[in-house]
Amino acid sequence: MSICRSSACIRSLAASVAVAGLPAAGQIVGVPVQPLSPASTTDAWVAGKPSKRACIDATAIAGAIVIDPKTLELIDRKGQHFQLTFGRPCPHLGYYGGFYFRADDEGRLCASRDRLQGRSGAACEISAIAPMRPARPPR
Repeated sequence: MSICRSSACIRSLAASVAVAGLPAAGQIVGVPVQPLSPASTTDAWVAGKPSKRACIDATAIAGAIVIDPKTLELIDRKGQHFQLTFGRPCPHLGYYGGFYFRADDEGRLCASRDRLQGRSGAACEISAIAPMRPARPPR
């Protein structure tokens, strides 16, 4: 499976999620996951400063990439990337192609409060969220 780093791939991923419409606050949402492909190094993203108080707009999440058992990269419909870290390893988030979460009443997913539910049944608490930027500026 190829990694979703190109703008065309992100648009395709966002379009597939958009078909279901925006989730309502408190609704359980499924997110498709792709494993990290070691062969794909183009368009790499770099994490900024992680925050234990950061929140992201959960209604805009289009997909995710498993970086390692303690790190997940979320991609939103606008092509923005966010790195989520967990306090303990969560290798099961990539199993069965995705995970679930429940946004708060304002449609946010927050560090030090929320968790991601793997399709295997295990849950992982989000310890920090960091915004990401492209490692190389676009040409």
